[in-house]
Amino acid sequence: MMKNISCDVLVVGAGPVGSFTARRIAEKGYNVVLAEEHEKIGEPAHCTGLVTQRVLEIAEIGNSCKEIIQSEIRGANIRAPDGTLLPVRGKKVEAYSIDRILFDRILCDSAVDSGAALKTGTRVSEVIRKNGSATAAAKSSREVFEISAKLVIGADGAFSVVRRSAGLEEPKELLYGFQAEFENVHMDESNVEILVGSGIAPGFFAWIVPAGEGRARIGLCTTSQQTSAGAIRCMAGDSGHSAGDYFERMLTLPGIAKATKGARIVRKIAGVVPLGAPQKTYADNLMIAGDAAAQVKPTSGGGIYTGLVCAEQCAAAALAALERADFSERFLSQYQKRWQEKIGRELRLGMLFRKALRKMPDRTINKILHKLNNPEILEIISKCGDIDYPSKVAFEIFKRRPGLAALAPGIMISAAGNYL
Repeated sequence: MMKNISCDVLVVGAGPVGSFTARRIAEKGYNVVLAEEHEKIGEPAHCTGLVTQRVLEIAEIGNSCKEIIQSEIRGANIRAPDGTLLPVRGKKVEAYSIDRILFDRILCDSAVDSGAALKTGTRVSEVIRKNGSATAAAKSSREVFEISAKLVIGADGAFSVVRRSAGLEEPKELLYGFQAEFENVHMDESNVEILVGSGIAPGFFAWIVPAGEGRARIGLCTTSQQTSAGAIRCMAGDSGHSAGDYFERMLTLPGIAKATKGARIVRKIAGVVPLGAPQKTYADNLMIAGDAAAQVKPTSGGGIYTGLVCAEQCAAAALAALERADFSERFLSQYQKRWQEKIGRELRLGMLFRKALRKMPDRTINKILHKLNNPEILEIISKCGDIDYPSKVAFEIFKRRPGLAALAPGIMISAAGNYL
């Protein structure tokens, strides 16, 4: 049975970026359809759930803050490949560990309350653009149908169908991640733990993030490729050259084995983190945002803050296009300018540091973290560290101690690890 739908804007993906964008457009009275491939919003959970106050303010969570905040984070312990500890302590609460599933649902509910029509269990397989409009081929468990829209916004993740349909550039790099949520973990719930090294998480790092009431999310990202089949093997406990395999090895490390003794895994997830935003995130009748546009911090893999910042600009460009009835590539190019002005510099700097770090052997990382481990530098990191803008602390250190410029990539490790 075919049941076609027409709307002003189709938003594909009801994660934080898609829901936020849909809400901003729908609250202005436009007809918005929000399509989500999963039946339940927020499931499966997709990230570590560590955010700053900025995220809660942009998302306008308001009275729901107490419900979603699981732990207040004040510092980080960064462990070098040789075991050396770099302790970073903040002057205040620097970040929050949140209930990511509830966060997603609150944002989606807000979009629906603003007038967006939510369609869960709906997979968009292709977007065809012609004659000044776009048509998405969609499928639910019950039917196949089409959604026609003046504008399509892809917030559909690292393997975005919307991006592919428009022929836009792919992310420059993919990280492969694996994470489990444990209960009955023994750790300081005010600090995150960061572990770096080629034997732990080659190409990136591992983490332990408190999730309140004795829970913690333990995971890692690596450049070692993990296919969908590999992810399934990891979930089943099978070994292999994958993020899941490195995860199993990590659990045997003395510190983690001690923290998780008697703990129980309540949830596992495997996923991909896209890095390196394309030069173009728009086309005729189409824009992409969030992970679909690789608007992710290259030093930490975090994408909620950057995604929401870009979602604000995406919604603003969409509203301008709707008002002018101009959905041309030329008019929508303002979106690219808008988000690059807000966060582009930070993402570009992050990719530069990322390239340097990927080439860095463990002995160099050890050396850098040793040099950073002195009271003056730790005080600068503590005072200026910002997980949303990690380059700030690096430039502050260079300003005060120019001789440390050679340590730039290592300083970015500490900045990214400064509460992840």
